[in-house]
Amino acid sequence: MGMMDRMMGFMMGRMSKEEKGEMMDRMMGNFFADMTAEDKRKIMEAMMPRMMEGINMMEMMPQCLNVMLPKMPQEKRIDFVLKMIATLMEQGSAGLSEEERKDFMAKVLEKVNS
Repeated sequence: MGMMDRMMGFMMGRMSKEEKGEMMDRMMGNFFADMTAEDKRKIMEAMMPRMMEGINMMEMMPQCLNVMLPKMPQEKRIDFVLKMIATLMEQGSAGLSEEERKDFMAKVLEKVNS
């Protein structure tokens, strides 16, 4: 373990969760400032499994969308929502019989129309 690792371990051990969160917010802007979108995507793909350990994505995804969608420009938001709906419908009905697929569609349409 290098000197920097020991120092970070010491510092992190003394910080509260709130302090760690605040530090992460400040550092992310600096860390990603000179990276391309492709660089960020590669890092995200590598880190996402570790970051998501112990997190229930079925609970997390609606909260993520609640934060992300209002900040998107309207045209991009519409395109994104349409893509998400198509993906959810395709993957959500994968492996279902024709009857099960009809029931699935009916439930989705009922929810969308309510």
